[in-house]
Amino acid sequence: AVVAEAASLQVPLQQLAGELRALHNARARSATSLVALCELAAGSRAGGPGSLSVRDGKVSAAVPRGQVVQLMLEAPEPQSSACTTPAGADVSPVLPPVGEQGAVLEAGDDPADDAVSAQTDVWAVEVMSRIRGAVERSRRDPRDVFFRFCSGGLDIMRREDLGRVLQAFEPNLPAALQTRLLARLWNSLDKADGDALTLLEFCRLSGLPLPESRHSAGEAHPGDPASPTDGAASAADGAARRTSCAVDEQRTRVLLYRFGRGMHSPDAAAQQELSRLQDSTGMMLQELLQVAGRCGVPLSRAEIVALFWRFGGGQGLALNAEFFREALHAAEGSPPPEVTRASQVLVDAAVASSQQNGKGRPSLWGEMLRLADAEGAADAVAIRSLLTEYTHLDDEEAFDLALDKRPDGAVLLFPLLEVVAAAASKDGGDRGAGAPPPVPQSGKRRDLLSRSWIPRSLPRGPLPPVREEGEEEDRTPLHSGAGGGASS
Repeated sequence: AVVAEAASLQVPLQQLAGELRALHNARARSATSLVALCELAAGSRAGGPGSLSVRDGKVSAAVPRGQVVQLMLEAPEPQSSACTTPAGADVSPVLPPVGEQGAVLEAGDDPADDAVSAQTDVWAVEVMSRIRGAVERSRRDPRDVFFRFCSGGLDIMRREDLGRVLQAFEPNLPAALQTRLLARLWNSLDKADGDALTLLEFCRLSGLPLPESRHSAGEAHPGDPASPTDGAASAADGAARRTSCAVDEQRTRVLLYRFGRGMHSPDAAAQQELSRLQDSTGMMLQELLQVAGRCGVPLSRAEIVALFWRFGGGQGLALNAEFFREALHAAEGSPPPEVTRASQVLVDAAVASSQQNGKGRPSLWGEMLRLADAEGAADAVAIRSLLTEYTHLDDEEAFDLALDKRPDGAVLLFPLLEVVAAAASKDGGDRGAGAPPPVPQSGKRRDLLSRSWIPRSLPRGPLPPVREEGEEEDRTPLHSGAGGGASS
C-alpha cells in the first residue's frame, strides 16, 4: 500500500519540480532582461518622455518571500488551486494546458506535457508581472505602452502584437515556449486568432490600473461601495489616488498646451487643416495621428495617444472637437510651470558652460550639436545626461514632458539651442572654441517650444534676432516662432 501511494504521488511531484525549476530560471534571468524590459515601456530607442532609463529597472531579481504573483484575467478563473512553493511564493491561478495551436487539452490527453504546461504558466506570471512592474516604476500611463505595440495605428491589439510585447520583454525565451505562452494568454481571454485585445483587457491581464477618460475620472459609479473613512489602508489608498490624479493632470495640462502651440503652425496649409478640425464632429485615433503628422504637431505618438484617451476617445469612441478648442485656449495663456522650469534649466546649464569655456571644455552649444541626428533631433536621455553635468534636474520626467518632440519621441534641438545661445550671450562669459555665435538681445527670452517637428537644418551661423514686442514675426525657415507664451 505504501508503494502504491508513493507511485501515485510521483506525477504531482514531477509537476511541482517542473514549476520550481521554471521559477528558479525566471528569477535568475530577470536581471539579464531588464534592458529589454525598459525599452519596451519606451517603445523605441529614441529616448522620448515615454522612455525608461536603466535606473528605472533596478529591482531585485528574486520574487520577495510571501509575494503573491497573480494573473488578473477577465475570463473566469480556471478550476485549479494555487500551489505554494517551498520558497513561499504563491503562483495562481494555473491555467489549463494548451496544445501547440492553442487548443485547450482535456485532462489525461498528454500527462507528459503537464510539466511543460506548468512551466509556461510560471513564465506567464513572470512576464506579466514584469510588464506591470516596469510601467509602475516609470509612472507612465498604461496607454502609452499599449498603443506603442498596436499595429496600423489602431486602438486594439492583435495576437501578433501581444507576441511582440512578450518578445520585447523576453528576447531570449525559446520560440516554442514563447508560442505556448502566447497561446495560453490569448485563450485565457476566450480570444480566437482573429479577435483583438482592448486596452481594458490588457490592463486586467497585466494587473495594471484601469485608465479613466477625462470625462469619467472622479465620477462615482452607482454600484460602487462607499469608501471607508477610517483606517491606515484607506488613507494610504486615498493619498496614492490623489498623487496619481495630480500627475495625470500635470501631464494633460502640459500636453494640451504644447498641442495648442502646434496648432499655431507657421504653415498656411497646416493652419487651414487644423482650423477645420474645430468644426468636425469627431476624430478616431488613426486620423488624429495622421493629421498631427501632416501638420507637424510637435508631440510624440505616445503623447498624442494619451491626449486622445484623456479627452474621451478610444473603445470605439471618437475624439470630440471640443478638444481642439481647449488646446487653442490653453496655448493662448501663460506656459505651464513645467515649461518655465525646463527653460530655466537650460539657462543655468548654458551659464555654467560659458564659465567653463576657458578651461578647455567645449561649450554647451557645441556639445548639444554633437547629439543631433540628421533631422535636428536628439535622444532625451542623452540631453538630460549632458545637462546634469552643468546643473541639477529636480524632476527628469517633468523636464522631458516640457520638450517638443518628433513622432518617434526624439527631442527637437532647435528651440533648445536658441535658449542656450541667448543665455550664453547674455552671460557674456568667455566663449571658447565651439561657442554659439552672438545673438542680438532684447528684453524677451527665446521660446523653449517649437511649433512644428518638420525637420530643419540646425543653425551653424548667426541666429536671427529675437523679435521685439510689436514687431512682425520672422518667417525665415530657421525660426520656429516665439510668439504667444514665451517662457520666462
